[in-house]
Amino acid sequence: MKTLFKGIGLILALTAGTAQAIPTLFFDGQLNYDATAGTLTVNSVLTNTTDLAMPSLTGGTLNFTAKFTHRFSNSSITVGQFGTTSGTDLSASNSSNTLLTGNFSNLLLGGHNGNDFGGLTASMSSTGGLFASQFSTGQMLTLVFNTQLNGQAFDFNPRMFTTNFNGHIDGRLEGQSVNVPEPPIMALLGIGLVLGIVLPGMRKKQ
Repeated sequence: MKTLFKGIGLILALTAGTAQAIPTLFFDGQLNYDATAGTLTVNSVLTNTTDLAMPSLTGGTLNFTAKFTHRFSNSSITVGQFGTTSGTDLSASNSSNTLLTGNFSNLLLGGHNGNDFGGLTASMSSTGGLFASQFSTGQMLTLVFNTQLNGQAFDFNPRMFTTNFNGHIDGRLEGQSVNVPEPPIMALLGIGLVLGIVLPGMRKKQ
């Protein structure tokens, strides 16, 4: 019988796979750009989480600010680059805990000229909070849409960062992926092989 368990253990070790667990905070809210201050501000609510021991989303918010540095544009696209502010750039919390604080190393907001929707991507390093270790470096992926100026549709254009505008956002902040062992089908087939090969051999010896 020891031979059986050793065989099963070896096959499980050889065939066990891994799944990628990615701590993620999902959010939805409002974006505002102040051309005078050169700041991009987002106020949003947490809508969901994955791969996090999150007790409750009650009162969950995710807010951040970034400082405009310069823009890239051509006849097709316009992209604004933003960096860290003098304070804490990002803060996420629920009704009872500070979940995450951090600062941006790079944030890009851009889209195709003539459209009122685009995207926002950012790199962030955590500075504190309950989930600081899971987001020691974070990546933000966000859809920006329905951009407006004074209540009217405001499309991406080469001069957009010289004036105020706002819009809606829907996105996520991802932390470090973690390998999580899982028993794949190959491991179960391996057990079947052990039962089909080892046990008959043991019976012959008895």
